Amino acid sequence: MLQILGAILVIFSSTALGIAGKQKLSKRTKILGEWICAIDFITAEIEQNHTPIPDILNMLSKQDNSSLKPIFIEMLQRINMQHELSFSYHWHTTIRDLAFSLGMEYEEIETLRNTASYLGRYQAEMQISGLLHTRSRLVSIQTSAVQALQNKGNVYRMCGIAAGIITVLMIV
Repeated sequence: MLQILGAILVIFSSTALGIAGKQKLSKRTKILGEWICAIDFITAEIEQNHTPIPDILNMLSKQDNSSLKPIFIEMLQRINMQHELSFSYHWHTTIRDLAFSLGMEYEEIETLRNTASYLGRYQAEMQISGLLHTRSRLVSIQTSAVQALQNKGNVYRMCGIAAGIITVLMIV
């Protein structure tokens, strides 16, 4: 009886690891989609309303269903606490410090950190041009992430199940 219980636990735990791998890929694609929406929002506010960047960040920090809300809240707090430092510095360091905790990877983090080089520094047209470039880069990364999810997502789950079964067969 104890062996059967152990076998079931091994299969479930290895399956859970496989499912966790798939969920990580799924979370990454969701976060990328949210960043694309945030970039679209920032672009629209700069282009149509000429809204100052701190006001845009404030609006983004108040979105209830966004996984990015903590990033914008932290960015605003850093700006308010250390107002003598540049916006670009706060954007760069906040994304550096919080992006990995959201499930983002190096490629999208660097793309977003590079946004600091023009956001809030130049005329609206230049900022919009840079944001459109950032958006296209994020869409490209998201497309790759979706393909990885489709290709590897089920593989992770099945490998987890197979590893559990093989381990049980070796134990028994």
